[in-house]
Amino acid sequence: MLDRAIDVAERDALEGAREVLLPRVPALRAAVDSLLEVAGSVDGGGLVMVQRVHGDLHVGQLLRWPGGIAVIDFHPQPAIGFAGLSVGQLLQPAARDLARLLRSVDHAGRVADKSSGFTSTVEVDRWSEQARATLLREYRAELTAAGRPELLDERLMAAFEAEQLCREIVYASEHLPSWAYAPLGGLWQHYPVLARPEPGRRGRHADAGLQLPVPR
Repeated sequence: MLDRAIDVAERDALEGAREVLLPRVPALRAAVDSLLEVAGSVDGGGLVMVQRVHGDLHVGQLLRWPGGIAVIDFHPQPAIGFAGLSVGQLLQPAARDLARLLRSVDHAGRVADKSSGFTSTVEVDRWSEQARATLLREYRAELTAAGRPELLDERLMAAFEAEQLCREIVYASEHLPSWAYAPLGGLWQHYPVLARPEPGRRGRHADAGLQLPVPR
């Protein structure tokens, strides 16, 4: 998905993608390459736990009701292309659902910023950091309370978030160019411009700037 997003930027197929995405390719690639260490641990006998996941979890799938918050629309994300799968058959790490939900929280902020004529970007950036940190903190707390903290493999988060951002950019280029401001805004905020790696070398560790905010 990163290569597809890079292609979108290099072809100027989406306004702003070249300027925002290409300088951040090393940071995105570092996030994706963090999976190499996870793969190495699996080869060494480690495990990556999978379970039935939502498949398309974002803030638009949450409804508030008198009993709390309900999650709706349990269908796999069409763009992922799990042909033939029915509800309840999608087995993935829980981190994929959480990564998509975290990205959608930032997108909600970008929508608010657009409605202000992009005059509230600083405030939206601050809100996004705080809201994402709160979501991650409460997600961890609920798993701990349930006695199942192992369900969230946080080693996967950086790569899954980067993948989702790239997926949103590709989607915008192919179907909804007017949506580009949302993923590009998140890309601008959460991924630093890093020096490009030397030829033949790939980043193995996500830069500190790629980590989720530390809960306070």
